[in-house]
Amino acid sequence: IGHYLNGLFDDSIRYYYENGNTLLVGLYRLGIKEGKWWYYHESGKDKMWVVYREGKVVQEEFINGSFETYYGDGGLESVANYTEGLKDGEFIEYYPVKSVKVVPKTKENPYEPDDFMEVKEQQIKRIIHYKLGKLDGNLIEYNSDGTIRREEKYSDGNRVDK
Repeated sequence: IGHYLNGLFDDSIRYYYENGNTLLVGLYRLGIKEGKWWYYHESGKDKMWVVYREGKVVQEEFINGSFETYYGDGGLESVANYTEGLKDGEFIEYYPVKSVKVVPKTKENPYEPDDFMEVKEQQIKRIIHYKLGKLDGNLIEYNSDGTIRREEKYSDGNRVDK
């Protein structure tokens, strides 16, 4: 139950996991997401928050968990892990999709042989290791052809291979 205005939902919402913990809290204005929305893990721990203006994402912050971001064409942009709002672990960033191939699915796949699938080719742009928000480990940047552009090593936020 909530408030409707001109037939559109116009109220705050709260969804729950089956275990009773909150899944998300947000606000709709005339049927459109508005303001800050909070998302939670099933354990109840903060996952992320997103700020919406007229239904469009204007700001987001990842808090806990593994997250993927995508380019407008659907290609993978990055994969990162966060702990309490800090990058923690491996962070991988990709160049935009270079090409899309359509290839037949093989008999080894559980699909009909005349089915086809799209394959997006993407090159890794950089791999960085973090420990609670600080560079810690290898940082490797790649050129778009896959060759290494630069490589550095860090410990507790400080470069150690100079």
